[in-house]
Amino acid sequence: MFLLFIPLLFFSQNIDIISSLKTKPTIGFKFESKYFILDHNLSQLRELKPYLEFNDIFRVGVGYCWLKKRRGRLLSFTAFNFFAEYLIIFNKYWSAEVPLDFGLGTIKKKNNGFYAFFEPSFIIEYKGFKQFNIGLGTGMRLTVHDKSIYESGLTVQTLIARVNLKFVEIYKYFLQLKNT
Repeated sequence: MFLLFIPLLFFSQNIDIISSLKTKPTIGFKFESKYFILDHNLSQLRELKPYLEFNDIFRVGVGYCWLKKRRGRLLSFTAFNFFAEYLIIFNKYWSAEVPLDFGLGTIKKKNNGFYAFFEPSFIIEYKGFKQFNIGLGTGMRLTVHDKSIYESGLTVQTLIARVNLKFVEIYKYFLQLKNT
């Protein structure tokens, strides 16, 4: 239930977010795996998400997600998504993120149909590595989909595991190697 109030946090932080958009963004890339129960089995959703980060306060990006194939399962879905995240810095190594994801795509079993979702979530991230961060969190994926393709609901709570690459730091590292 807590996750459904996350959009209110975004609106309450409007001034911080708007002022951060005036700064020069850095480029980043996230790979996320989201786990949930589907048809009484543990399922995995994978997401690739390039983004722009503004002043360590706000991220915005696009992504692509898909349900990982599982032997014997005919159901699949894919979606393109847009996301925005409010960042809360605790100290040099730890932060929290409050992402909102919106996506549109297709669901497939024998035929194709539409699939859409809205997912507020909360993620704790460890930033102690130079070229990447790791994170763990939870979300609530609220979905609408073509019931003629798949009759059961796809609204689920997700467990999120993430690796977040710091492209600026990776670039600086390779530039430093080149100059030595």
